[in-house]
Order: sequence, then C-alpha cells, then structure tokens
Amino acid sequence: MLWEHITHYRNLHFAIGFSNVSQEAPHCHKEAEIALVLRGTVNYKIYHQDFHAEAGDVIVVDTRDLHYIYSSSEDVILLTFYIDMAAFSDIYPNIEYMIFVCEAFKKDPNVKHQKLRNKITFLAHHMAEMMVMYTQGDTSDKKLTSKLHEILYMMVNQFQGFFIENNEFRYSDDNANPVNLERLARIINYIETNYDKKITLSDLAEEEHLNMYHISHLIKDTTGLNFQNLLNYMRLEVAAKLLNEEKMTLTQISEACGFSSSSYFNKCFKEWYGITPAQYRKELRPDVRIYHGSIDYSEAMQLLRPYLDMELPERHESERFSSSNHIFIPLKKHYTDEQQLTSAFPLKLRISSEKELINLVYCKEELAALKPEAVSVPSDIELTSESQRTIFELKKAGLQIRFDDKSYDDNTGYYNDISTAAKVFDEIIRKPDAEVGVFYDDVDRTSGLFTRSYLPTPLCSIYKIFADIDGCIVEHQEQYLLIKERDMFHLLIHNSQESTKLNVHLRFSSAEKPAYIIRTEFGRNHSIFSIQNEIGTAEASDQRIREHVINITSGTRYIISADRLSAPNVDLIIEPDTLAVLTFRMKLPL
Repeated sequence: MLWEHITHYRNLHFAIGFSNVSQEAPHCHKEAEIALVLRGTVNYKIYHQDFHAEAGDVIVVDTRDLHYIYSSSEDVILLTFYIDMAAFSDIYPNIEYMIFVCEAFKKDPNVKHQKLRNKITFLAHHMAEMMVMYTQGDTSDKKLTSKLHEILYMMVNQFQGFFIENNEFRYSDDNANPVNLERLARIINYIETNYDKKITLSDLAEEEHLNMYHISHLIKDTTGLNFQNLLNYMRLEVAAKLLNEEKMTLTQISEACGFSSSSYFNKCFKEWYGITPAQYRKELRPDVRIYHGSIDYSEAMQLLRPYLDMELPERHESERFSSSNHIFIPLKKHYTDEQQLTSAFPLKLRISSEKELINLVYCKEELAALKPEAVSVPSDIELTSESQRTIFELKKAGLQIRFDDKSYDDNTGYYNDISTAAKVFDEIIRKPDAEVGVFYDDVDRTSGLFTRSYLPTPLCSIYKIFADIDGCIVEHQEQYLLIKERDMFHLLIHNSQESTKLNVHLRFSSAEKPAYIIRTEFGRNHSIFSIQNEIGTAEASDQRIREHVINITSGTRYIISADRLSAPNVDLIIEPDTLAVLTFRMKLPL
C-alpha cells in the first residue's frame, strides 16, 4: 500500500521504535520520519536520491515524501521517529511543507561539516532521550510533549537550510533567512495544491504580495533552482507516486501532473531520475516489507547508551552549534506553567571571610531585593562582635544567613565570565546551581554581584531581572526563556556571539498579537566593566556620578508600538554580546 498509516502513541502525534528493515516497497505517510542508524548500514531512497547511512548518521524523510529502504546490512538497527507535523501548524505555520535536510555522510573536516555533525549529535541525543522516556511506563504525557517540542524546535531552527546541486538535496549553512524559508513553505504549499493547473511566477508573486523579480530570486537563492525547475520537480514528486500506484497510463499521469505534453514529462523525469517514466515503472519494487529477524530489545536499548552519555559540544559556543544567525520563535495560544523562575535559577550567595561579611551591611537592601536563597558563611570563620551585629542587621533586612562546613576554596561552581549580561545569562542557564560571590575580585576575577565600590556587575543585573519577575518558565530553549507572569509574558533572549548579530523572528497570531512590546537591552556598554574602562574605576565610583552609572547598568528601554506590530511577525535584531528582555501582554482568548 503506497500510503502507510502510522499509529501514534497515546494520541500525542508521534511514534517511535526500533527497526531492522532489510527492504521495503516505496511508500509515504503524512508524518515526517527521522531515522538514526544505531548499528550497521542502511540504504534509503527518497524520490530519485539515494542515501547510504552508517552508525551515527541521521536520515530525514519529509511529510508525504516517497521513500523506501533497500539493501541494509544484516546487523542493522534503526531508531525511527515519526512526527505528525500538521498537528503543530498552529505553532509553526506550514511546517508540513518545510524541507529539512541534515544528511552529512562524508567525513569532511571542514568547519561547515563539523557544525552540522555537532547539531546531528544534539538531535541524536534528544531522540535517544525520547526513546528512553517512551519506554518508561510512568513518563507523563506532559514530559513527552515537552521533549517533542524540543525536537521540533531544533528541526525548524537548525535543519531548514538546504540547496539543490546536481539534482541532489544538500545541507546548507548559508544562514537562510527564516522569513524566506517561511515564504518558500507557503510557495510549496501553493504548488502542491495547484500542481495540476497552470502556475506562473505571477501567481506566486500575487500570493506573496511581492513582485515577480523578488519571488524569482527568493526561489533561486533559497533552493538553488529557478522557478520552472522547482515546479517541474514538485510535479515529478506527484508523478512518482502515481507511477507506483499503477492505476493510470503515462499520458494520464502527465496530464494529471500539469505537464504540457508527454514528451516534456519524459524529458523532465529523465533529467531527475536518470530513466524514463516507462523504465521507472518496469523497475518497481514488490509491495512487501522484509525484516532481518527479531530485534533483541535490551541490546537495542544498550545501543542508545553512547547517545545518552556522549560528550555534547559546548552548548554556549554559538558559533559551533547554531545553524544560523536567525531563530524563529512561535508564541502559542496556551502554555502550561512549569517551574517558578526563581526556584529554577536560585541565587546562592557565599562569602569567604569575616571582612566580606561585615561589608555586606553596606549593600544589604540591594542584596535583599535580589531575593537570594541564603547567604552561606563558612562555619570556621571566627565571628567578632562587629560581624555578629552585621548578621543581626542582615537578618533584619530579610536575608537568611546559613553556616556550613564548605569553605570558599571548595566551590567549583562559580561563573567564569561575567563581563556582559549575555555571557552571564548563558552561564546561569548552563549552571543554574552555581554559587555566587557578593564581591567581584579584580585579582582572582571571582564572580560577584558587586564591585568593591558596591557598583552592580552584569551578574547582579541578571538576578535583579529574575527577582523582579514573579512568574513561571513556560518555555526553555537554547537561546531564550519565556516566562509567564499572570497576564504578562517576559521573553529573555541572549546573543553571546562576539561579532554576529542575531535575527529574531516572533510569530503571533492576529488574535494574540500584543499592542506593544517593552524591550530592554543589556549590551557591552551597559557593563560596569566597560564603564570603568571608559572613565576609570575611581571616576565610576565617585558619589556624584554613581547614580548615573547605576542607571546605565540597568539597560536601555524601548517601546515597540502598535504601528510596528501590524503584521503577525515581529522581526528584531539582537546585537552581538547582548541580552534582550521583551515584555508584552498577549491578547489571549477568554
């Protein structure tokens, strides 16, 4: 049967399992298929293109794509994951028409190939985690859905870039603009709906409200094909399915697919498939699926272990991991509260000496406003009457004092780089349980909330943001946090790259679109360290200009007003080494 039905797990719009298919007939399904080769080798054919994959490789079959496995090795085991993309079209419009490419089978040491391998490593890791969660009977639907969304986010933001060269789909790292990729998905949708009719460049231009010149270059720059070649290829995809169904003559298929003549159909088919439609039909495979015997389930689960335990590329090194300098963030209609922000990223303070403890009295109000869990004091510090009075003052200000046996030197969890808010945010996201010093040490460069002149560091700025937001994290992705605070939302996005701007594309539905967005940015020029470098440490801490310095470290605020929010999409640029905080109220239905 050409169209295969995939049974979803508990109506959660996915299916996952192990497979050792030897060969199968060409087929398709409405789900996208992602196959991770755990052992052995496998050959996939997707329409006209062959893929030979080995252990560690990943194959992606887009929705409705004609494909089959042939000549896999006897020891092959695949982890196969199916996602009903259409079920998530409210979050990612036209996702079922997106083209995902992540095949990278040649062992190439160049930077482009290594970046792709790093991303495939993350994808394989998430798939392995999904399989483990799936096999655990007590895993909640909520956790499975959360992991599914994480994989979807990665697919949309990391694997959409592609180009077609020598009639083959290849991964591209050319930082394709998601706006153009969105348009391409709509164009593909339009062609798939109208392939049997006459379609012109003018039709697409009218659909996208662009001129024909713009549409022509958009298609060429995004796919590598001109408009007519893309149209022909998509018609050939339909023709290949009809040839496999063997219900229509070649002439009928040519007409049904919108080709102007049978001879032109033959010519186009041979250009892509290397043979004529008649030869293709003669070589059709039998309608049967054959396996290499039964799968040892425990053995297959053991094959997941390296993907669960593997040393992942450093997540904070954006240049190594990011697929592009664009991220696409869909804003959903409904969110489920997860963890309280302050409990997910608690402020754990630790001091190193009695002198430092005494100095806390001069910033006790500022410390209390950051809502720390407690101030940890090593129990071997000998307290004088002055330090005991300080403890009384700190408790009076609302701070909790905790004595423990852990000395300052025992701590290995301190943040390494607090030079800018973006770097601090990145560090906190990766190490949420690290302890924090109160004072920054210029010599040891120990992380701290304040300089010795009691001026706030970027670390203080981040924890002040956290303390001021009384909400729950509803989405946590690689480069952003989304927090819901009653009827308000706070989106924290960081760009830790040193020299590359980050393009952010927010998508609201017309019903959800806010009337305005308050945007606060913390860049390099907002860091006390940059200010001190500009005007000197003594000048920055001078009492007469302290207030101005503190205002600068509080970031720069803008209002994005309604006239700039006329479209569902809001496009923003985040400068290098910058943290942006977007605050808005979505018009959610009652």
